[in-house]
Amino acid sequence: MGKPAAATQDARLAIQTLDLFLSPAAFSEKQWESLDKQLRATSYYILAKAATEEDVSGAEGKRKLQEAEEFASMAVRLNPSDPASTYLLGLIRLARGNQAGAAIAFAAAYRQGGPLKERAKQHLQAAYAHWPSNPQKKL
Repeated sequence: MGKPAAATQDARLAIQTLDLFLSPAAFSEKQWESLDKQLRATSYYILAKAATEEDVSGAEGKRKLQEAEEFASMAVRLNPSDPASTYLLGLIRLARGNQAGAAIAFAAAYRQGGPLKERAKQHLQAAYAHWPSNPQKKL
């Protein structure tokens, strides 16, 4: 909602709070483990998104994008079935100049389907349109 500092603070607090929780009696251990991963993944997604929304440039901007990629990667590891996190990871990698990594993330988001499938497809088409036709191997 245009308030990355507040979003960052809330997401970090959510992760810290989850670190304190034991499995609630209302959930089996397996159910809680799944819910805990989803909540953490959402928090890391928010951290990644907030880091991309901060208006910084130069070395600080590069650091923020690196941090955003780390957060988005964590969100994907915790909840690999979430196409929003995978798509965001692709956008961050694209912004960082990692075309191959972005293509991998966009392909995964495309395969996952959902509302971001067509956007992921468009990014994949753009990436492959600019892909070198005869990449040189370095020895």
